[in-house]
Amino acid sequence: MTNMTPNNHVPQQPPVPPQTPPMPVSTPPPAQPRMYYAMSPTPMPQPQIDERVAKAKRAASSIGAGFSFIVVLWVAITLLLQSAFMWMKSSMAGWMAITISDFALCVCAIPIGYQLFRNTPLLRTRRFRLRFSQWFVFLLMCLPIMWGGNILGIVLSALLSNGTADNRIATMMTGSNWFVIVIATVIVAPLVEEWLFRKQIIGRLRRYGERPAIVLSALFFGLFHLNLYQFFYAFGLGLLFGYVYTRTSQLRYTVALHMAINGGSAVIATPLLAKYERIITKPDILTHPQTADVVVIVCLACYLVLMLAGLIAGFVLLIRRRQRFRCYTAPDELPRQAVMPTFYGNAGVIVFLCLGVLGTLFMTFVN
Repeated sequence: MTNMTPNNHVPQQPPVPPQTPPMPVSTPPPAQPRMYYAMSPTPMPQPQIDERVAKAKRAASSIGAGFSFIVVLWVAITLLLQSAFMWMKSSMAGWMAITISDFALCVCAIPIGYQLFRNTPLLRTRRFRLRFSQWFVFLLMCLPIMWGGNILGIVLSALLSNGTADNRIATMMTGSNWFVIVIATVIVAPLVEEWLFRKQIIGRLRRYGERPAIVLSALFFGLFHLNLYQFFYAFGLGLLFGYVYTRTSQLRYTVALHMAINGGSAVIATPLLAKYERIITKPDILTHPQTADVVVIVCLACYLVLMLAGLIAGFVLLIRRRQRFRCYTAPDELPRQAVMPTFYGNAGVIVFLCLGVLGTLFMTFVN
């Protein structure tokens, strides 16, 4: 008989391929800050930190000494030349005073004072571009700084002098030749001052810290004018100009901002206000207004409306974008506790600060 037992053979399953572990999801590396410096800061032992602090103090002192010589020579040569031209008619006094002041500063004082800090090396950095829209935002930010600082200067000058102080710059601009004002305030002053305060001070001190270099540059910029009316808004604008220069390493953007500010105030606002003051003193201005007077009043009203709109926009931008203002670590960054004694506790800076404060107070009380 045939064996009818069931077949116990179990069919084999197809082999299961080995499972490979899932590939990890690659995450992009965190965004790195812009590389402004060729050298990255590295931790250093205390002896090397002390040497870095000593170098920074010598650099700041040499810059302070150079600017002290510039101020002294500038004032001395200006007074000497102005006394030599006292015989000139009063109609020529305004533009001649501006010309003498610029000649004494640019031709005589700066070349001599520059020799004292020229050996302090400039830090080479990458240059970055600024789009026109970005530049225009900074221009709007300048307006509240300028107007707020101007109000502070006017109020403090009036309080300290019991109302007898006079803004000599506004007086000089009102009675000067228009062509001389454009050349001196819109062309010469922005070029010279930006080269002097941004490129020379920040460019030579930013290796020890961007923020202290910007603040020292703005303080020098404010005191250098020797005018309490100008100090506060010059200091505020110096902070903003210094930040723009630090982030771009190009003078053309701060020069353009400086030219726009000076042009708007010296070439547009000051002449319009002077003409308006003459118009409102006319006894028949309401009964028999002249066409030229009406045009001046309309132009002044349009200017004030534009300034008010720009002032509000600039104030909002300053508040909303304040978090974007940041400073990066410099190659030879000083410890935070060493910044004040290093940048301000040296002979050169102390002498310049004393000269600037005393000169500003003297010019406030002497008309």
